[in-house]
Amino acid sequence: MISSAKKLQSDEFSTSTTDSNILDKTFLLSQKMKSENESEFSAKNRIWESMKSLSQNFSITGSQHLSQTSETTNIAKDAQQSQSLITMESLTAIEDDMIHGSKKNEKIIETSQLFQIAFWPPPREYYFFIGDNAKNISKSDQEPLTQKYIVRKANKNCLKRKDLRFGFEHQCAAEVFGIECFVTETEKKNHIACVFVRKVRPRYTLLFSHPNGSDISDHLVGLPNLHDAARFFNCNICSYDYSGYGISDGNPSEKNMYSDITAVYKYLLEDLSIPEANIILWGYSIGTVASIELAKQASKLAGLILLAPIASIIRTICWGKCCWRRNKQCDHLANCCGDRFNSVKKISEIEMPTLIAHGVQDMIVTVEHGKALYQLCPGAVKPLWIPDVGHNNLENSSMLWRRMRKFINRLLYEFFLYLLNLKIY
Repeated sequence: MISSAKKLQSDEFSTSTTDSNILDKTFLLSQKMKSENESEFSAKNRIWESMKSLSQNFSITGSQHLSQTSETTNIAKDAQQSQSLITMESLTAIEDDMIHGSKKNEKIIETSQLFQIAFWPPPREYYFFIGDNAKNISKSDQEPLTQKYIVRKANKNCLKRKDLRFGFEHQCAAEVFGIECFVTETEKKNHIACVFVRKVRPRYTLLFSHPNGSDISDHLVGLPNLHDAARFFNCNICSYDYSGYGISDGNPSEKNMYSDITAVYKYLLEDLSIPEANIILWGYSIGTVASIELAKQASKLAGLILLAPIASIIRTICWGKCCWRRNKQCDHLANCCGDRFNSVKKISEIEMPTLIAHGVQDMIVTVEHGKALYQLCPGAVKPLWIPDVGHNNLENSSMLWRRMRKFINRLLYEFFLYLLNLKIY
């Protein structure tokens, strides 16, 4: 799981009620971050989260907004071309375009930074290398490895290989043992890096889709990590990197994300011979989007676990209060033509047992997302709303881990009852 050192915090920023102060604060914040040599991902994420907080007190009248729409949509285009920060004016205009459903502006919606910020691939910190899995080599043994043995970008030559191993780029980091590494190919010809933690007598296999701003290396270090989860649940765990994350090739996109999880799922079925009924989907944050999409397609899965789920990308930005409509619920966002990651429209088709857990203090993806999905999901079991827990520290809650294990044990119990009924009747 993500180590505390990599967690992103955005609660420290103050708010302002004027758009000029907002833009000034955003500019000064960006300059400060650059001077501190922060990573591009960290800077963008912190600025974006501060802007979302600032937007709660940002208000302009409807007539002012209409007069600004033409100008601000151009700002959005310029921001996309120059990779600069999105402004509050462009955010306002783009949201209005989505609400009114104008086909003319759909291209702006797709190419704006509003859509680009949905994906935050971190700097790559790991690689696969080719070695003898039966030999436990030390760090000093890794040093002679030449470039031809190291895989820093997954490709077709990695497919079907059983001798891939996991290594960190940092010289002080030891090799991670006890995992199987493999690469699978999607229908879009992207090559996806995956890891598999195997138990001797597993109850289930969990297919884990990680949160944004991380890759599989983050979930193999720190506490808790994938090894800890496998031991605690007594389950196999498979995780993967989305296209453009880690060493997976391709570009991050919503369609690629769906293609990625489908390819990994098929690998579990066909190459590892794991029955569909023995697989539980486990998504965290943006990973819930991919998990819900696959759950909609594969109805015979054992279950679905959603941690801090996203209802949709527009709801993430302006749920509860719109940028320029203070104290007005954004129910009209239900039919936004440009909305993405629209899990709230898909969840009603999922009848398998589904556990939804969310931190009440989550300021990035508010708990209203989880509650909305819970109300619409036919297969939802009793949810877990965890007090005093936010978005990035949800995984550190012991309450969450106990509830997840109880959910998995319940699935196993009901499966045994099902088998017993088959024998009786």
